[in-house]
Amino acid sequence: MKRYENTVILAFGDTHAPYHHKETLAFLEYVKERYEPNRVIHTGDLLDIYSVSAYPKDTDHPDSWKKEIKQGRKFVTKLAKIFPKLDLLESNHDDRAYKKSRLAGVPREFMLPYRNIVGAPDGWKWHRHLKITVDSTREQIFFAHHKTGGSLICAKDLGCSCVLGHKHSTFGATSFKPTGKKLLWGIDAGCLISDKGAPYAYNKLDRGRPIQGCVIIQDGVPTMIPLN
Repeated sequence: MKRYENTVILAFGDTHAPYHHKETLAFLEYVKERYEPNRVIHTGDLLDIYSVSAYPKDTDHPDSWKKEIKQGRKFVTKLAKIFPKLDLLESNHDDRAYKKSRLAGVPREFMLPYRNIVGAPDGWKWHRHLKITVDSTREQIFFAHHKTGGSLICAKDLGCSCVLGHKHSTFGATSFKPTGKKLLWGIDAGCLISDKGAPYAYNKLDRGRPIQGCVIIQDGVPTMIPLN
């Protein structure tokens, strides 16, 4: 039987570097040592790319785009030392500069590949979404940054369990069992942002605060790991 090396899956995302939570790297190192994942998935928004956001920006914000990218690359270098192999999902923040180029009519071929911009190692692979097979059960789990309707609706539509990022203030699992069929669950994976500074001023309008954490899936069974 082919081995997919998916017995222990670690999923985390919405790091929004360089505006990530200050304990992000130490937290991920701890989780790696504690659970020894053999598949690691970043659910998107690796960097924030605040400097080229289409939304109104704080004029007092100190970071130029050069500084933001430089700091973001430092984060990527440190993260790559922890996870030299990493699957990353395409997402809205990581797409910000490319979206501006499309609006301006600039072909993607004129833009640097994203891995070059962030300084990613060869062991990092980007995907629009992922559907992977759990070794012990042979069931599949779908991973994406965002899907309309949320993680449980996504699971119901696809007929397999689902893990999504994007929602900073939602961290947890909900489940559904169709009559005579297997249990399906949908997970919102939380985030690892700092919740401080101009890039997250919009969060102050939300009732819920960002929840930092990650997800461990052992033999198909999910466990939520909060940062604090």
